[in-house]
Amino acid sequence: MLDGDELTWDDWADLFEEVDREKTEREKNKNT
Repeated sequence: MLDGDELTWDDWADLFEEVDREKTEREKNKNT
């Protein structure tokens, strides 16, 4: 894992996008 100071905004965007996608997947699975 990179040191926090080395993360660029793009890295953070990718990170949050991934987390968001996982959350969405979990919600979908819960509702079926």
